[in-house]
Amino acid sequence: MSNAGITSTVLRGLGTTKIAGREQALMTSDKEMLYVVGRNVVWHNIIRDKVRVLPQTPRVQRILAIAVCPKRRYVAVCEQQDASYGSSALPQVSIIDLISGNGPKRLRTLIATEDTHLSFNAAAVNIDGSAAPLPTFACADFSKDSKSLLCLVGAPYNGLVVFDWFRSRKVGTATVNASITRCRFNPTDSSQISTSGPQHLRVWKVQEGMLKGYPTIQGIAATGASITDHGWTKDDRIAVTTDKGEVLIYDEGDLVQTMSSKTLGLNDHDGLSCITSLDDRGFLCGGPHASICVVEITDTKDRLEGRDPFKVACKVRGKYSSERERASRNGSTVVDISISPSSFKPVSLSLSRSPLF
Repeated sequence: MSNAGITSTVLRGLGTTKIAGREQALMTSDKEMLYVVGRNVVWHNIIRDKVRVLPQTPRVQRILAIAVCPKRRYVAVCEQQDASYGSSALPQVSIIDLISGNGPKRLRTLIATEDTHLSFNAAAVNIDGSAAPLPTFACADFSKDSKSLLCLVGAPYNGLVVFDWFRSRKVGTATVNASITRCRFNPTDSSQISTSGPQHLRVWKVQEGMLKGYPTIQGIAATGASITDHGWTKDDRIAVTTDKGEVLIYDEGDLVQTMSSKTLGLNDHDGLSCITSLDDRGFLCGGPHASICVVEITDTKDRLEGRDPFKVACKVRGKYSSERERASRNGSTVVDISISPSSFKPVSLSLSRSPLF
């Protein structure tokens, strides 16, 4: 693994509001990004240093997650309503059009109601007898054609909702008997989605108004590792990161490659926190000490000839902010990566103990 020719330069550091969702910031172009400040989502031109506040849904108490469609036009904002106004205690998400004629415009707000496959009553009380939190969306993802929106109802409910948001209707729901922390659309098949959690990895099909789950992918629990994130590669594989610093590559449910922490250039105790696709070139992984690993595709499936499908291109490690931090080996962890849609640069990194870069 070589870092020759790879350099990283901090363009700007931003103080943002940490939200519950996986994406803390999203690049919409080479010069613009979205992030949350208080109860607002801002659209920031980091070159001109100009900020626009996106339209806000009335009576929003806080923002929980954000997502941007592949075409970078529509933004999904997962919100929690202020219950003091007597608002509905149901998960809701608002869709914003960034490039409407008169500037960003809120198009509609979608609310998830219970149905045969989705229930919010079973988890109304915690095991200790205390009241469970209100059901809210903790993660969202757009389909490739930007017409469908997948939302995850956070723990303890662990529900899935697929919206045809153009028509303001649900097209599939499910309640999962496992803790889920990430949901994604297959970027090559808008009828297929995936979910992951500490001991959970599964693929689903949107079918006849419901979500049909394929058999849960097995074997991860036996390694003693916990899944931290997953993402789809452009050759229809799933890449999984773990708290043991591994990247596991699955093809149609079968484990086809394991990249160890040593292979990735990490210490044995370093775990990975997030992963994001790098178009058809591979993916990026985020880990401790503000480090990112760049993994690239070896070749197309029909030309591998027994080789591993992916290889490590390089690892870029952040600097320690102090000698004390170096000694404790407990530096800021990259918890979210967002890549500009037209190139590998710039990249936004959200850090656990530092501003957004």
